[in-house]
Amino acid sequence: MSIQLVPRRHRESTGDGTDLGRSVHHRTQNGRRLWLLDHVFHLYGDGVRRTARLFVSAPCGMERARCLGQYRLGGALLTGGLFMAAYIMLYEHARWFSIPFVWWGWVLGFLLNDLAYYTDHRIAHRVGFFWAIHTSHHSSREMNLLVANRGTLLDLGGLMSPAYLVLPFLGVHPAMFLACKFFANLWGIFNHTRLVRRMGVLEGILATPANHRVHHGTEPKYLDKNYGQVLIIWDRLFGTWQPEEEEPTFGLVHQLDTYSVWDIQTSGAQWLIGKVRTAPTLRDKLSYLIKPPGWSHDGHHETTEVLVAAARTASPSRGNGDDFSGWPEMADNR
Repeated sequence: MSIQLVPRRHRESTGDGTDLGRSVHHRTQNGRRLWLLDHVFHLYGDGVRRTARLFVSAPCGMERARCLGQYRLGGALLTGGLFMAAYIMLYEHARWFSIPFVWWGWVLGFLLNDLAYYTDHRIAHRVGFFWAIHTSHHSSREMNLLVANRGTLLDLGGLMSPAYLVLPFLGVHPAMFLACKFFANLWGIFNHTRLVRRMGVLEGILATPANHRVHHGTEPKYLDKNYGQVLIIWDRLFGTWQPEEEEPTFGLVHQLDTYSVWDIQTSGAQWLIGKVRTAPTLRDKLSYLIKPPGWSHDGHHETTEVLVAAARTASPSRGNGDDFSGWPEMADNR
């Protein structure tokens, strides 16, 4: 028996189609089509194993995803609304400039938007508090279009977007911001796939599917690379670009051996709370919040830098996707 989160009167409504229940139902149906479309192409070669594993969990997983989707939609409306309210207030009362609605203004607005995404995304991987929020997005051991929408409720809102709040000061109009963000998000969905292999010269300019597959890889050389959403030039400028050499093993360094929506949603928070509780001093507790994930107060660090250094001196690489560390440690998940 599944728990229905939307009242029956909403689910059976035959009105103008604006009720929440029907909207979520259609979103779920579209999500299933995307999931099936992406994985039909993976039936060739080693995709049989990957697709079979997903079909095992699909019957119950889709229903749980539907329920979670309703919460995520509500969370997006709430946190997104609060974020935009803050954005508009800052733009109206604290902007230093005004970017005009001309062609070069749109180009500038887009570049600032994409740079802000790069900055926020890099913060999400390099600061423990933000990684605890972002970790569920990386928990999937598959790479398909639905992974683009995988994340916690807080991942949708202003808590993950401090750099975006610089844009109103720089004069990016709220309408310009939303338009740029909309089209950037469409590209951000497209680049979550294994279907598109290479895009030629665009690999050095755009955050192509190949570039973004690297970002989701668990191999040490792929960790904390390729943060860009549309453009990869920021990664090339700031030293975080890594081309795809072989297809990555997707997921986390310490994989989540679970299909539980609740466990996936809360794993990052449980990891961070557990680390803070075990820290002996206030300074150590705060360090877990602001230092990179993998940092440890006892000196046994497992940061990206440590993993990369270890990989250079040892032939076997960590993160092969088959070594589970168990629930107590599983969100030391780089």
